[in-house]
This record gives sequence, structure tokens and C-alpha cells, in this order.
Amino acid sequence: MVDNVETGQKCIEYLRKNNLGRAVFTLLDQTGNKDMGRIQTPENVPRLFDLVRPKEARFAAAFYSVMQDTLVADNVQQANRIAYGRRRWRVVTLDGKLIEKSGAMTGGGSRPQRGAMSSTFKRDDISPEMVANLERERDKLDKELRSLLDKRRTSERNLSEKKENLPRMQMDVEKLDMELKSLDKRKTDTRKRLVELRYV
Repeated sequence: MVDNVETGQKCIEYLRKNNLGRAVFTLLDQTGNKDMGRIQTPENVPRLFDLVRPKEARFAAAFYSVMQDTLVADNVQQANRIAYGRRRWRVVTLDGKLIEKSGAMTGGGSRPQRGAMSSTFKRDDISPEMVANLERERDKLDKELRSLLDKRRTSERNLSEKKENLPRMQMDVEKLDMELKSLDKRKTDTRKRLVELRYV
């Protein structure tokens, strides 16, 4: 999960640059305002989404965008009963079988599939070099952000000063225009007076 498109693009660029493979990112600002309230379910089985406890409330919409109203059944018999009623449901069983709304079923294996989600973060595949690279990238982005914010503040301050000076500058222009017209009139009058003096 990432905050927005810009952050997602930077993560993808980092994966590409360091040859770390592919990843799918959920954009928190694109998950929308969905109604995630509890719903009535067949046989009162829980939704998978209702069993998730996000670390922060803002992550809930991202989980819902993936899970939607997937139901959790005790076994495949119950899953079959509730998946194909008056309304079709997507249902997952406790041993890892999944029935899609289309009727397709996926699953298999002799052992129950434990959930991939956990409240603890696995660090097996994270090296100190990767952490150092990420910290350097973060520091670089922080520096760029501070520079852009400084430029923005300077531009806003300059714009504000120009807006404040605009009425005075307009008044100066009008004043100069009046003086120019006055000088032009005096110039015309002086020429007339010179002509008159020549014929006196």
C-alpha cells in the first residue's frame, strides 16, 4: 500500500533500478469512499474483511478494495451452500479453498493454507544494504521536497508583494499619463506662442 500515484511510481522505479522484481501497489488515495459497514450474510458467516484488523484505520479501504464481500466458510460443504444461493457470493474456506462468483474453485494441497497476512513484518528478505539504499532515497526525496516547498513559499511571497504593489503602480501609471498629456498641451501652446511672436 502506498499513499498516491507519485509514491507508487517511485517504488516501481526503485524496484526496476535495483532489479528487485515486480510488485502490485494499492493506492490509498484511489480506494474511494466505499460503504464498508457490516452486512447480512447467509448462515451469518463472517466476511473476510471483518476479520482483518488494520494497524491504522486509513488502510481499511485498501483491504476492502481487494477482499470486497468475500465470505469465510468452515468447510467446502458450507461454502457450496452459501456461494450459490439467490445471490452469488465469493467464499473462502478455513482450509484455503476459494469459490469465485463465476463458480470456479481453486485450492488444493494436503495442509491448511495459513494466512499470508500477519501483524508481524517478515524481514527475511531484507538486507542492510536495501535498508541503507531506502534511507538514502528517503533523505534525497526529503531534501527535494524541502527545496520545492522553499521555492513555492518564495514564489507565493513574490506574488503577494506584486499584488500589494499593483494598485500603487496603476496609480503611478495614471499620474504619469496625466503629466504626459499636460506636457503635450504645454508643448502645443508654446509652439502657437512662438508662431504669434514671429509675426508681431
